[in-house]
Amino acid sequence: MSTRPHRHLGRLLVAFLTILTVLVSLLPALAQTTPTAAIDVEKYISVDGVTWQDADGLPGPTVPLAGQVAFRFVVTNTGSVSLTNLTLTDTVYDLQTCTLPATLEPSSFFECTLTAQPVQAGQHTNTAVVTALYQGQSVTDSDGANYFGGDRPAIDIEKYVMTDGATWADVDASPGPQVIVGSNVSFRFVITNTGTVPLTALTLTDTTLATTTCVLPATLEPAASVECVVGPVPAVEGQHTNTATVTASFNGVSVTDSDTASYLGGDTALPVTIIIEGPVQIINANIVTIYDIDIEINADDPILNVIQIGDFIRVEGDTALDDDQQNLVVIAIFVVIVDVDVVVNVDGEVWRDEGDCSNGPPPWAPANGWRRRCEGGGRGDDDDDDD
Repeated sequence: MSTRPHRHLGRLLVAFLTILTVLVSLLPALAQTTPTAAIDVEKYISVDGVTWQDADGLPGPTVPLAGQVAFRFVVTNTGSVSLTNLTLTDTVYDLQTCTLPATLEPSSFFECTLTAQPVQAGQHTNTAVVTALYQGQSVTDSDGANYFGGDRPAIDIEKYVMTDGATWADVDASPGPQVIVGSNVSFRFVITNTGTVPLTALTLTDTTLATTTCVLPATLEPAASVECVVGPVPAVEGQHTNTATVTASFNGVSVTDSDTASYLGGDTALPVTIIIEGPVQIINANIVTIYDIDIEINADDPILNVIQIGDFIRVEGDTALDDDQQNLVVIAIFVVIVDVDVVVNVDGEVWRDEGDCSNGPPPWAPANGWRRRCEGGGRGDDDDDDD
């Protein structure tokens, strides 16, 4: 019996595998996309000459009028092609002393620092703009920096609602917790001086509740707080949302802030509130899935910016059926990432401690656990909570 057909088949198979190997090695080159031109500028501010802050949001750091500020500009080629004809300008400052390269290669960057600038009184915002060219195509980017010069009066109010006689909830969005009509509901107001100067002439009003029983101090010092509780009052039927407003004054300058609280009053056939814990399987916009159960989180909740697949989360929420009335959905009231420190500031910015030293905290985050672990600082106690 002849074996030649088998030999030919073996040779054909070897040739096929060789060609396949070559094609696979060429895939990265074949998969390359069209060259892209892109540029990025990040603008930082320093009020001490040592620490740099990416102060994009208002008001930024507060600086004494006798102090000085410095700015640092970092320009990066974030595209895949070389850029030329670079320009760097600022809406306030002259940047002619900055040395710009003739060509900026992909992933390369250059820096420019503007030092010892006098502090201007009040809110100061300035924006850096960078431009560059690639084969006649212009690319640009901009970034702002903020600081407040001199005395800065500011005030904050947080309004909480309690429907179970034990737990205060910061429920800004409707519908809020669901309660039986006629049951007890209480409200707590927390007023904080978030500025740098004492505040006087405080007033507290509410769109629904009487606040005449609240005792306000004649003067509220910086970082000090005052609290007031109104209630319990009987829950009313339907959607209930009321807004608290606080005002104060410093040297004739008035400051104010408002916050809302919501609840939904109904009968005894209210949806069941449950608590569920488990690992995150899927994240789809504001829908998080654990144990194949969809958890609907408020789209404005900052925790959506840091929650990750694999996180072990604890959810308290109300149960409902989906649009098809087939599957159970949990409408989240509270969401906590277990054993992960997450800090949210008053502007809704959020920072997550990844558990190592690669993700340093922004200036506004206490992050005592991170600082003890990575810098040897912090409060010096034994727990890692970022209070």
